[in-house]
Amino acid sequence: MRTSVLALLAADIVLVSCRRLLPGQADGPIADAYQMDILWPSYLDNGFIRRGASGTVMALIRDSALIDPAAGYHILGTLLLLAPLILLLRRLANRHESGWLWFAALLALSPQLFAAWALDLARSDMLAMSFVAWAALAMVDGRQRIAVASLLAGSLVHEVALFYGGALLAAFAWADARTGRLPARAAVTPLALLVSGIVVIAGAQSAFGDDGPAIARTILRHDPVTGMHAAYMSAGGLRTLVTSACMSFSDVQTGIFISSCVVVLACYMYLLLPAGRDELALLAFVSFVPMVALGAVAIDYGRWLTLAVMNGWLAAVILRLRAPKAGVATAPRLPLAVALLTALVSMGEARIYFANDAAMILANAVYPYPVPRKHFEACDPSWRSVIAPPDGRNLEGSSSS
Repeated sequence: MRTSVLALLAADIVLVSCRRLLPGQADGPIADAYQMDILWPSYLDNGFIRRGASGTVMALIRDSALIDPAAGYHILGTLLLLAPLILLLRRLANRHESGWLWFAALLALSPQLFAAWALDLARSDMLAMSFVAWAALAMVDGRQRIAVASLLAGSLVHEVALFYGGALLAAFAWADARTGRLPARAAVTPLALLVSGIVVIAGAQSAFGDDGPAIARTILRHDPVTGMHAAYMSAGGLRTLVTSACMSFSDVQTGIFISSCVVVLACYMYLLLPAGRDELALLAFVSFVPMVALGAVAIDYGRWLTLAVMNGWLAAVILRLRAPKAGVATAPRLPLAVALLTALVSMGEARIYFANDAAMILANAVYPYPVPRKHFEACDPSWRSVIAPPDGRNLEGSSSS
């Protein structure tokens, strides 16, 4: 019975996540130009660069010519993330844990998880979070070093693996030290290893990877017109974070962007059914802290929300699997939780900037388009210098000022 339910769940999630890849569902290119452009740089062309794993995967898919690269990348991310989630649910079910079906329902129905990722094809989020999910599975078994290795591998796809996975590792290290489950030194060791690994990777990328202009040229070689913004954001380093923050906090809709995500994430704190105050604090830490940290420097608030919900789900499942007794009662809260989830589903999926369609409609009603926005030129007047060829010519071929 449990195996059949899990198999049906997996099939349903794949269908939900990949529904726009079905014949007749795409009303244009599978992925937009920006998403495709940032996936051109790879280890094959640019050495050991930041986020080079995604580009390398895309290069291998392109070379195989078996499937559209964007579609293949999205399917791969779905499957690699889904696998550890199903294994975690199976462990809950084998413990006769009464809440495993509820956690399964959240995966299938949540408009901030796979249903949302279906609208943002060929993004690196699912692939990066798959490493966080595998790390969570290792943490359940007490294999902290494997968890650290998984997070470091995930950082090669995107830094969100470190933001969210690092929060997960830190939260349970704190919980283990506080409750005496592990000596303080043993609990802190994985965090020290993670920080050391980050330093080593950063050093190796600096020594063995191309610089910003070379990465930009890789993108522009494939897309010299619409690739300019992707080249800047991929190659500009910390400079682009300042630009992103400038663009974000000068947008009149930003308050609605952020508040909608905070409200929705607070709802998930209830939907994940923490058993006590300490568990609620842990769930809030692993969910809100990474989302707020990324939201301070990058404008994709809806994306950070989806990852925060996934991180909260992982933390809640780990807590259940580590509990001394299975079968924690959830029935008194379940009717309200079902009503709350139904309300969230009715408000639509998360978008890049918004928590759901309802927030997007509200923002556009309060601040009808066109609204004043600052773009690269206003926030970084010399942004083109990041992607200018070494001969001093600008992108149009005239001499640069």
